[in-house]
Amino acid sequence: MSWVDGWPVVGELAPTMAAPPWPAHPLPAPAVRDDFDGDALHPRWIWVRSRPEVFRSADRPGWLTMRARGAGLDSPDVTFVGRRQQHQSCRARTLVDATAGRGGLAVRIDEAHHYEIEAGDGQVRVLARA
Repeated sequence: MSWVDGWPVVGELAPTMAAPPWPAHPLPAPAVRDDFDGDALHPRWIWVRSRPEVFRSADRPGWLTMRARGAGLDSPDVTFVGRRQQHQSCRARTLVDATAGRGGLAVRIDEAHHYEIEAGDGQVRVLARA
């Protein structure tokens, strides 16, 4: 270290540790698409407070089938399965068969902050809660 114009200046620093023998990213990147064809949800899927008991119906392989709880996303006892947003911006897409109920896509922070696109009862609605 030396002093230049009254300020400490550190000399050149060089790392003394060699690169680790393992790759920088040992795990493969997570899949962008999920067809829900496994026996259980992948751990990247999260839920609010309690895990729904039924994820898919035996008569509809490849579909995520959920039974609703609560009045909506405002309810603390809601049925919700989602993924954390990992990047500043993203695109999401889903196919919803709401002939036997309702479903959709939501961006959720908590019960008081969420945006939803919901299909059901022959209607499509957009809801915002902030």
